[in-house]
Amino acid sequence: MRSGADGAYVKDGPVQAAAFVNQGREFRAVRYTDPEGGSRYYTPDGRSLYRAFPARAGGLHARELALQLGAPAPDPAAHARSPGDRLDAAPWAQPVRAAGDGRIRFAGRKGGYGNLVEIEHSRSIVTVYGHLSRFAPGTRAGTHVTQARSIAYVA
Repeated sequence: MRSGADGAYVKDGPVQAAAFVNQGREFRAVRYTDPEGGSRYYTPDGRSLYRAFPARAGGLHARELALQLGAPAPDPAAHARSPGDRLDAAPWAQPVRAAGDGRIRFAGRKGGYGNLVEIEHSRSIVTVYGHLSRFAPGTRAGTHVTQARSIAYVA
C-alpha cells in the first residue's frame, strides 16, 4: 500500500477501495468493516457486492469440475453403464470450501455418502458435501462458517 504523492510505503493489508474500467464501464468498490469485525465490499451508493453462492462454490474452480448430465454412469447392479447425472470433482485432498455463510447442521458419517457436511444457509437452503476424506479443524455441528472457509477435503 502506498500513501500520498511521495509514494512512501505504509503497510500491506486488505484492499480498502478499488476502481477499474472494463469495456468502457467503470466499476467501484469500497470496503466496510462492521462493529463485529466482518468485512464486505459495497458500491459507493451502498449496494453489496457480496455473492451468496459464487461460481467458485465449494472452493472448486469450474475447470476442476465436470458436470456430466446424462452421461453414462457405471451401474454395478446391471454390470453396465446407465444414464445419470454425476459430478466428478477435484484431486484427492483438495480443500472443500463453504459455498456461503451458514451454520454447520451436520458433520460426520452418513450412509453411502461417507464423511458428510451439511451447511444450513437459511431455512430453505442447505448445501451438502459428501464423499470427503477428512474434516478440516473446527468442522462440527453448530459451528458458524463464512463463505470460502475450508470445511473438509476431497476423498
